[in-house]
Formats: sequence, structure tokens, C-alpha cells
Amino acid sequence: MIYFTLFAVPSGSPTEVSVLILSETAILTRWAMPNLLEQHGPIVGYKVILTYSNGSNSEYNISHGDVFSLQIEGKGYKVYRKYSS
Repeated sequence: MIYFTLFAVPSGSPTEVSVLILSETAILTRWAMPNLLEQHGPIVGYKVILTYSNGSNSEYNISHGDVFSLQIEGKGYKVYRKYSS
């Protein structure tokens, strides 16, 4: 007999999310996996969406579940501006 288990989308969000401004043109965001009981199977990737004050978005797909950081370069990031995660 062969049994299969189904995986589901995690019900929890990544934990320990932080955003660090490295310069006026680079930021670094880091995170940890969702809590184990909220994972519902292996994590195979993450989607990071950066929303700018003008309403535009940049979307980054990370196709490895063991990557927990992303450095983004190219926009004019300002120190002391509010950036939320």
C-alpha cells in the first residue's frame, strides 16, 4: 500500500522579520521560518513584496525555502523614513 500526504500553504507568516537600511540605494530584509505548527509541510520559497510611498510595488520570489534574507538595491531609501515589514 502507498500513502501520500498533502502539503498546504503555511497558515503562519515568517517570524523575526527585520529591515535594515544599508545605504541610500540598498536595504536588507531578514526573516525566520513560520512556527513549526503553522508550516504544514516543507517551505519551498518566499515572496517579498516591497511597497513604496507612491503606491508602486516590487515583488521578489525566492524559490528556496532555506534562504532567509534578501538584499534589494537600486531605489532611493532614506534613513529615518518609516519602512514596515
